[in-house]
Amino acid sequence: MKKYHYLTLSFLFLTLSCTDNTQQERIDELEESNQQLLTQVVDLNFLTDSIKQEYNYLTEVLDSLEYEIQQSEKDRSYLELVEIGAYQEQNSEDEDQAHGFNYRIEVYGAEIYKYFYISKIEYIGEMGRRQAFRNQIDIETLLNISSEQTGNVKFQGWSTPTEFKLTRLDSTTYNLTVTETGEVKLK
Repeated sequence: MKKYHYLTLSFLFLTLSCTDNTQQERIDELEESNQQLLTQVVDLNFLTDSIKQEYNYLTEVLDSLEYEIQQSEKDRSYLELVEIGAYQEQNSEDEDQAHGFNYRIEVYGAEIYKYFYISKIEYIGEMGRRQAFRNQIDIETLLNISSEQTGNVKFQGWSTPTEFKLTRLDSTTYNLTVTETGEVKLK
């Protein structure tokens, strides 16, 4: 009977010790898995940063290409007309302030399109000039026409120092006025 008791105790001891080993092995496996997961998270963070940098770089390249396309389209444009309106005097005692100005309209052609710009030229001192602003006129919205129809719009002349006329091929005449801020409005 003692023999069986001894065997039972030995079996129990082996079982418990085996369980401890199995638990320790499981803990070791979990720690190793945890370490692998931490390594993967670090790798993913690095990859995310790398992807963000690549995205920012590609965005810059795309913006640069869009700018180049716009510039090449402008380069294909040609200056069709420049007309300066009448000089307007301003009261200014300071030599750094403008003593007068006039507006200038520029018309550029490109294929079937036309682009209109309005500028304000200020006169300073005895011989100085500066461009106070240069704004593109949104002819399509202003005249309610398509961009293709801008090619049919012609500058007719200045009516007053701040007003000018445009006509279309169908003889429609538009009277436009320039505000002090450079905005062009249909009159």
